[in-house]
Amino acid sequence: MNDKQIAEIDLLALLHQLADASGQAIMPHYRTALVVDNKMGDAGFDPVTHADRAAELVMRQLLAQIAPHHGIIGEEFGRKRDDAKFVWVLDPIDGTRAFMSAMPTWGTLIALLEDGQAVLGAVDQPFLKERFFGNGEQSWMCSASGQSLLRTRETANLESAIVWVSSTFTANPVALARVERLRDRVKLLRYGSDCYAYPMLAAGHIDAVIDTGLEIYDIAAHLPVIAGAGGSVLGLEGEPPLKSSGIIAASKGWLAEQLQVILAAS
Repeated sequence: MNDKQIAEIDLLALLHQLADASGQAIMPHYRTALVVDNKMGDAGFDPVTHADRAAELVMRQLLAQIAPHHGIIGEEFGRKRDDAKFVWVLDPIDGTRAFMSAMPTWGTLIALLEDGQAVLGAVDQPFLKERFFGNGEQSWMCSASGQSLLRTRETANLESAIVWVSSTFTANPVALARVERLRDRVKLLRYGSDCYAYPMLAAGHIDAVIDTGLEIYDIAAHLPVIAGAGGSVLGLEGEPPLKSSGIIAASKGWLAEQLQVILAAS
């Protein structure tokens, strides 16, 4: 593939093609009698289904056809040319526990890194027929009602904030105690929601998401969507988000910074 052919690839169109393909691979399995494997064996429980693997494979096959020079980082099948200028980051089903429980809070996460920075991202929920995508400058939602711009809401102060927290915090008493500091300082603190909380933040329905136990494929897709909607994402411990195992996403930068300070306090 020559430089002209590389330049002519419509990256946003390819993002949508990947999301379409993954949804078509996943939906025949949703709310059926699933066979669930445990990737951790006796060490814990990290579920994976045939739908996870099928969706990532179909996206990899599409990239091999359209953009064979691009790299890939995938949850199920690892890394390929991850030092390339363009690298796709794929999480075919983020929220497999929700998927196997028939809850619609899972989604397919797709991001494009250019020189290590997330420049495109999508959160696709094919059961609800909702897709949230952005380029860091603007973000949109596609649904049965059409396409609309996403904007985070104008959070007035910490006391009025609705905050969703990953249930992974509940497995660590120390981390849980840090998050629980917020309970009396915000309007609402809730646990759970999987990846679906992030587009709800971008759409202006909630004010912040706090998450931990993450890999790059859990994070990358959210960054352009939230930034394009006017929000901010910080590493939980102050690191760059893509290099962090925990993040704070918020409707505004000041709120993300305030939450980071509160959670870091000894």
